[in-house]
Amino acid sequence: MLIQAKILKNALSKLIGIIPAKSTIPILENVLFDFKEYFLHISASDLDICGVACVPYEVKMPNFCLNAKRLYDTVKMIEDDEIEFKMKDGYKLTIKTLRGEYKLTAENPQDYPHLPKEENLIELPKILDKIKKVVYACASDELKPAMTGVLVGDDVVATDGHVLSLCSFPEVQKELNLSLPKGTNILIPQKVLNIVLKSISENTDICANEKTIKFYFKNEDFEYSIISKLIDEQYPNYKAVLPTDYTNRVWIKRSDLLNSIRRLIIFSSSVSHQIKITFCDKIEIRAIDSDVGAEAIESLEIKSENDGIPTEIGLNAEYAIKTLQSMTDEEIMIEYDTPIKALVLEGENHKCIIMPVRIN
Repeated sequence: MLIQAKILKNALSKLIGIIPAKSTIPILENVLFDFKEYFLHISASDLDICGVACVPYEVKMPNFCLNAKRLYDTVKMIEDDEIEFKMKDGYKLTIKTLRGEYKLTAENPQDYPHLPKEENLIELPKILDKIKKVVYACASDELKPAMTGVLVGDDVVATDGHVLSLCSFPEVQKELNLSLPKGTNILIPQKVLNIVLKSISENTDICANEKTIKFYFKNEDFEYSIISKLIDEQYPNYKAVLPTDYTNRVWIKRSDLLNSIRRLIIFSSSVSHQIKITFCDKIEIRAIDSDVGAEAIESLEIKSENDGIPTEIGLNAEYAIKTLQSMTDEEIMIEYDTPIKALVLEGENHKCIIMPVRIN
């Protein structure tokens, strides 16, 4: 088999994130080379997520499986334009280039798990741009499986209990929404989103049913798809925690606030990362690390509609930075109430909530 080195490197780079680092099923540490009539299908799977890249090739050969990491590490270092694969004596594989020859032992493709069936998939609107804004808020705690994914339904939502990020659909899309039956939500695992968001510019279509979601991609050299199981859990009622009665509002340049907190986190406790934000006719942000005698304070100009009473709210600076980084509006609105109530940051069709921390 002959294949372009650049294409093989790129295809493997799209799939390598699926391969488990260590699996109780050793064959899953491999990629499957499945030779079709016109294209080579390269597949990766961890049983929950699978990916298939369809790449052009010359000269058909028997199907085989090969250790994904070793193959990728080898191929990405090859500088030649073309790579030749040869198989003999069972599964003894030789990779040849103009500069060298590399020998590996392949595996029987019959041992590779079957790819999932794609039945009754319904096309979804382009939602990756919204998912990219909220995925940072997913929980990493496997004891809360529902919160380890992004909910897509009336809104696109993620929360870990400390922060919540929500992207709403513009009014003109409300009627179209997701083309799913009314009231249907899908819960997409964070792991597959971390993989597909790396290629967001190549995404062409997204389809789903009640159990599976499939992302289609296309670049100048080949097409590929990523398929994942959905999380089968009940998502918490996020609408119940959205504040509706706040009357204090300020408007601020997002980059100014983000850069200020980035500077001040250096002076905060390395354990709590706590900062204190005081709202009045301007914003005052203070960070103190009493263990090392570090302290910093900054003031930022704002436009405001508030009661004029200074209100001090404690925040985890790391949560605040991740939230502000996820937002894209040049100017954002901040709503607040009392020191024990959540802070709301809002841009166009994007609302974020940060829970306060007790001020030391």
